[in-house]
Formats: sequence, C-alpha cells, structure tokens
Amino acid sequence: MKKFKQFVLKHRKGWGLGIAIYQLIGSLVIFLLMYLNIPELNAGIVLVLIPLIGITLTGFIASIIYFIKGYTLRFFTLSKLNFCFQMLQISVKGFAFAFYYGPYLAVGFDSEMFFRIKFEMLTANFGLRFGETQEQFVFINLIPLIPILALRWIERNPVEVSEFENSFLEEQQS
Repeated sequence: MKKFKQFVLKHRKGWGLGIAIYQLIGSLVIFLLMYLNIPELNAGIVLVLIPLIGITLTGFIASIIYFIKGYTLRFFTLSKLNFCFQMLQISVKGFAFAFYYGPYLAVGFDSEMFFRIKFEMLTANFGLRFGETQEQFVFINLIPLIPILALRWIERNPVEVSEFENSFLEEQQS
C-alpha cells in the first residue's frame, strides 16, 4: 500500500486529470441515460430524478472545477462525495438505490444472506426506487475506493503550486 501511495503522489497530476475525466464522462453518460430512459414525466419520476441529478452534478461540477482551478478543496470534497455515492448499492423493503459508472466490483449479501461477489463492466447504472422491490441486497462497490484513497493522499500531501498550476488553463496563462 505504501508503494501505491508513493506512486500516486509522484504522478498526482495524472491521477487528478484521470479522475476528472472519469467523472466528466461518467456524468455525461448518466445524464444521457436519464434523458433516453424517461418515457414521461410525472411526480414520482421527478421525485426520483432530483437526488440522482444532484449526485450526477457533484461529479460533473468536480471535474469542471479541476479543469478550471486544478486541485482545490471543492474538487476534493465533491469528488470524494461522488465516489462515496457510487460505493453503496442497497435494496430493502420499500427502498432501493444504485448509482455507479465504469467498472463495478462489489461484495455483499443478498436476500438469502448469501455472500456474493459481483463484477460488471457496464457503462453506467442508476436507480432509486420507493415502493416494493423485487429482491433485497446490500453491496459495497470496491472500485471507488481507489480514487478515494488517491484523492485523500493527494489532498493530505500538498505541494507548493502557483494559482493556475495543475489546471487546464495553465497553458493559456503563459
């Protein structure tokens, strides 16, 4: 783990850029899926879409902040919040939640209390349901732990940078 931390800190600019691009593309894919999969708007759909749009906007805004300002407290906070939302997938009586994009490796329990490991390579998945659910489960997605750890290490080990260093606008300022 220590070598991985050193690798992340040595290549912090690449990790930040990769995380920002991952969040930007993932957010755009989620928005596209929402747009294509909503047959008609009604109060129930709007109630479900409000939190999903909010979660998606956290990743989108975090990536835009990175491209404009570089590493800021807002970028770290919004990115970690977005990845935390992607970690939990739960379905219990009356409520279900799933939100992630990119690869998905999860461990958890299903309704028969069997331990399960799931791996998927979906583009994106989102869902929020109030009411009866068909199956019950709790899964923790392990993939977001990698960027959360990388963001934490980068945030806690800052380097002296100018105002626009590490940002997309760096080249335009010269």
